[in-house]
Amino acid sequence: MTQTTFDTQPLSITFTDHAKTRVAQRGITTDQIRVAIDYGKLVHRQGLRFYFLRGKDVPPWVDPHTMGRIKHLMVVTAADSPGTIITAYKNVKGLNRVKRKSQRLL
Repeated sequence: MTQTTFDTQPLSITFTDHAKTRVAQRGITTDQIRVAIDYGKLVHRQGLRFYFLRGKDVPPWVDPHTMGRIKHLMVVTAADSPGTIITAYKNVKGLNRVKRKSQRLL
């Protein structure tokens, strides 16, 4: 299932200091993050939004080389501000791990 956005304005993306550091270290681009937010599976947990880009969620216009770089990308945003990126990383089992988290922080 993909997320459908009805807003005609593109989402304004801002990065926390932590996200800037991690994204630079991991070589993740803003375009890759935007694809994950637009096409990835959305899971709400612990007051956060987790966008996970599965292989079947990657749009068909993405070339195979880029697909390998963005498949299994996890983008974590604040629930009240979806354009604020907290962190981003790649993890093959990322969706399963997020689904197993408790709904609320302890």
